[in-house]
Amino acid sequence: RRDAAEGICLYPQALAIRLVVNFEDEPQEIMSCLFEAGLPAGTGFRAAVKALLRFCHPDKCKHPKAKQAVQVLGPLLAKTSSG
Repeated sequence: RRDAAEGICLYPQALAIRLVVNFEDEPQEIMSCLFEAGLPAGTGFRAAVKALLRFCHPDKCKHPKAKQAVQVLGPLLAKTSSG
């Protein structure tokens, strides 16, 4: 909540980023925790990861760990791609 109070980003963005970074060593476990927290909006695993990537992207969120979160989520999305 401090990040949101300081105007760095919205609270849901800060929450998502902190959860993603905390699960950096076990990225496959990220999604179940995020779904429990009500994040993100998306139908299916791949759509949810894409929604998170957009939500946490440094261009849309100024959180200091936004880039790190995207670096964790990128390979997770690549694993779900078909072909």
